[in-house]
Amino acid sequence: MSSIVSLFSLLLSTATTGAALSTPQLVGTTAAAYDVAERLIPNSKSHFTLSIVSGCAGVAANTPCFITSNAADGTVAIAATSASELTFAIGEYLRQDCNMTIGWPRGGNSNLFLPKTWPKATAATRKRIQPWSYMMNVCTHSYSLVWYGWGEWTQFIDWMAVSGINLVLAMTGQEEIQYKVFQKFGLNDTEVSELAVLSDGSPQFEP
Repeated sequence: MSSIVSLFSLLLSTATTGAALSTPQLVGTTAAAYDVAERLIPNSKSHFTLSIVSGCAGVAANTPCFITSNAADGTVAIAATSASELTFAIGEYLRQDCNMTIGWPRGGNSNLFLPKTWPKATAATRKRIQPWSYMMNVCTHSYSLVWYGWGEWTQFIDWMAVSGINLVLAMTGQEEIQYKVFQKFGLNDTEVSELAVLSDGSPQFEP
């Protein structure tokens, strides 16, 4: 569980300040990326040799990127500038070279399996054209994610990771923050409740 929390923290904390949004700075760990591969396909992480590097040859400094190659020991070697780039590279290898599908349970699900013989990786260096790949809208939290348990969240976060998402809107717990802000403005519980709920009982602020 700790690795998925670390991976989600990496996604969330990129949006903490406006200054941080200029270029992704958080690196993460190879362990988190290995764990994503293992959750997607049990017993698969030994097929990958992952490393985090400061940059990629031929790519401008501070540009998120990854290099995929075939190691002498038969593994797929991926060197990337962050855990986010590592997991995206894993996803690209599974989709493009292994002909697998990584989907949502309600959208066709996935076609993931442990191959008898792993295909060679397409050797390539890839970089982000834009530093941030954003996902989510405010309605999704009320209409879909409100019903998610830890299993669904794990699956969803892994899907974002292998899809290259590195900036996600996360509104979980926002009501607590709003409550504390209103308290600091001097409102009591009754007054906060009146602000939060309309006369018909529906939420005033609906993500």
